[in-house]
Amino acid sequence: MCEFKSAIVTRNGDVLANPWTDSHEDLIRLFKLRDNREGSFARVEFTPDEQAELDQPEKYKLTIDEGRCPDWFDEDMKAKVSDKMRGWIKAMVVSDVVDLLCGGVYVLSKGARVSLVKNCRLVVMLGNSTVGEMWESSKVGEMWGSSTVGTMRESSKVGEMWGSSTVGEMWESSKVGEMWGSSKVGTMWESSKVGEMLGSSKVGTMWESSKVGTMRESSKVAIDNRNPK
Repeated sequence: MCEFKSAIVTRNGDVLANPWTDSHEDLIRLFKLRDNREGSFARVEFTPDEQAELDQPEKYKLTIDEGRCPDWFDEDMKAKVSDKMRGWIKAMVVSDVVDLLCGGVYVLSKGARVSLVKNCRLVVMLGNSTVGEMWESSKVGEMWGSSTVGTMRESSKVGEMWGSSTVGEMWESSKVGEMWGSSKVGTMWESSKVGEMLGSSKVGTMWESSKVGTMRESSKVAIDNRNPK
């Protein structure tokens, strides 16, 4: 499984990546690379040991996602690629107060406060980071700790919610893949969905065609089928 952040490194030192995918196979197709039987490029991943360190570029380590490391990928090449990718990560980390993020890929560090997110990919929300509203096709990969999203609208998505992470309201076709621990969603409207709820996860209210796939342990859903209008 490809991890954040993935890239392809060519023999001449080019580092090929795309902010919207961490799939090596996608990158190979995107950059029209030929068969790699002669070792003309290498699949690499640049990631820290722990998910909780995704906002700390200095903790990231470069690894080869291949059966063997190409002969040309020496320590000097590794250092140059690491420096370049570390610069990318630094540019993605948000750790302060921001009114609007519009387009792009970000890592929300603890203490980050974002009022509005539009058409963004949030790799992870850490600690007590918060987002006021998510619009359009914005996505959150994972929410950790006490991170919160106030409102999700349109086709916004959260992959996984861990710990005491919360979403205030989900509108339209917004989705949460999995909720763990004491994660909560306040209200789900229209075609909003939650894939699985584990532990003491809760959903306050579900309207219309809202769905929850699986609930376990002390998970709860308070359902109200009345038309809110």
